[in-house]
Amino acid sequence: EAMLKQQGMMAVSCLQVDELLDALRAGHFDALLTDVQMPAMNGFELLQLLRASNIPQARTIPVIAVTARSDMQPEEFVTHGFSGCLHKPFTVSELKEVLAGVGVAVQLSQALPEEQTVALLSADAPDFSALTAFSGDDAEAARSIVESFVEESRENLRRIRESLEKDDVERLSAVAHKMLPLFTLIGAKRVVALLRRLEAAKGRTLDEELRTVATDVMAGVEDVLRAVR
Repeated sequence: EAMLKQQGMMAVSCLQVDELLDALRAGHFDALLTDVQMPAMNGFELLQLLRASNIPQARTIPVIAVTARSDMQPEEFVTHGFSGCLHKPFTVSELKEVLAGVGVAVQLSQALPEEQTVALLSADAPDFSALTAFSGDDAEAARSIVESFVEESRENLRRIRESLEKDDVERLSAVAHKMLPLFTLIGAKRVVALLRRLEAAKGRTLDEELRTVATDVMAGVEDVLRAVR
């Protein structure tokens, strides 16, 4: 959302499908960017829902998939009905290119007319206020708390990668269990849902499904850490 607004575009962010549908009923949008991996409904299911909707705009709006999946190429998303794809993490130039492909001309050096508006559906909108609540008005203490969160999260990402390399599901489950309280506290809903799946995997074999979940966890955590900056 911040990246779009920096380019002079209006962006409306939705956390739930119902919010998105209400927004599509109430206003005009030039494009929709949606996460592919979400707890309640994935991006493919969302696209089917929109195209079958009785909301006129939902049936025609260009939908761009935003994903951390490395097993699908952009053209495969287009085959499934998406208008484009952005692989996380993406740059401003990549955002500009995919939006231009659906007729939204981002000008990096100047603001766009207000009528060019993009809808965003994302399962994560982290709120660090609960994490720093005990720091009161002490900005330095709040900064220290957030820095500790970032450092610990980086270490847990390293543990997840190491567990994948060693096919160690027990450790993956333990790391997920350790990460859950803080990510629940900041409201990172997509990451929390994925962590719960890893936590519940104790005793299983590390199959392709679990590897995908772990990969999505790492991408989601990186998204949260980028929001700290």
